[in-house]
Amino acid sequence: MHPLTNPIKCYDWGHAALIPDFLGVPHRSGQPVAEAWMGTHPGGPSQTSTPEGPKDLRDLTAQGLPYLMKLLAAAKALSIQAHPNLTQARDGFRQENERGVPLADPRRNYKDPNHKPEVITALFAPFFGLAGFRATEAIRADFLTLRGLAAGPLPLLDALDAALARGGLQALTHAALDADHMAWRPQEAILLDAASRWDSERAPWLAKLAMSHPGDPGILFLLILNLFRLEPGEALFTPAGCLHAYLEGFGLELMAASDNVLRGGLTTKAIDKDELERIVVFEARAPHILRPETSASDEAVFTPPVPDFRLGCLKGLNQTFRLGPATRPWILLVTEGRVTLRQGADVLELAKGQSAVILPAGTDSSQLQAPSQSDVTATVQGVAYRAWSDL
Repeated sequence: MHPLTNPIKCYDWGHAALIPDFLGVPHRSGQPVAEAWMGTHPGGPSQTSTPEGPKDLRDLTAQGLPYLMKLLAAAKALSIQAHPNLTQARDGFRQENERGVPLADPRRNYKDPNHKPEVITALFAPFFGLAGFRATEAIRADFLTLRGLAAGPLPLLDALDAALARGGLQALTHAALDADHMAWRPQEAILLDAASRWDSERAPWLAKLAMSHPGDPGILFLLILNLFRLEPGEALFTPAGCLHAYLEGFGLELMAASDNVLRGGLTTKAIDKDELERIVVFEARAPHILRPETSASDEAVFTPPVPDFRLGCLKGLNQTFRLGPATRPWILLVTEGRVTLRQGADVLELAKGQSAVILPAGTDSSQLQAPSQSDVTATVQGVAYRAWSDL
């Protein structure tokens, strides 16, 4: 068992205080802090403390971890995006390599040959986002309502409605992605005025998105995609091909270790509309909300329909969880209170904001105990989350 030191990622949609306060580290002079990564991803591997000295976590795991765990703090919306499935990722990665597109090229879509399913759970307060297409009837009803409330013409909304009627969700998405930004600017003010009189939970989000991404017609995806609200204790699973965007909140995200993102709006990064449309699944479906099941050890476990990662929640007032042997590497993060980990003769104390990797017995020179001594227990005074993989 080894404590982790994890890299911080600063992106413009991040929050200045949430992650620094959680980790108990100084603020970065108002700089938005978006994520803290826990894992072996080459874009930011965790570091460990061992009896032999500091080590890169990649040095202690033979093939790296198939998952990446993140703290994620969003003060404003992330981009409208989707991720490829495994076949699409492998084909796209190979084709871009054959074309000689450098890995560092910002226009490159496929940074690796892996898919990127995700789970996110809310920490402490609700987490908001968009995920998956709404039913056609609901989209058209909102278009009709807003046109009725508008004090002027909304030709883009008319065009989207016509596309939806003509060709369904695929035609609607194509029309939204193809929208003329300059033509949209004067319409945005008309839409926001109409939204100010709209009795809908979506109305305030239109105003927020317009403020953070002025002049971007990508805000219209707020009318096209499902709006979700996650409470602590719930998690959202995002499969391949699901168009989505996180809007606001502080969460714990767990995903397959990949950088493959196709973006469609609400971003200054490169957008490949054709490739995004190729990988998106154009089906109306509700957000895939996961609720935990209690394991034999009393751990609350979120089980997404992929083997790449599992997420467990340990919550108690001085409760000891007998987790068994770590047959594959685990990462554990304390989100409230304290946790005492025991593996054989080894003991590791962790406080809020601290994390550790638990390796299978015999993985490195500090863990040569017999299998019968390798069972892990966690005595929890608060809350901790555990990540592992079934691969």
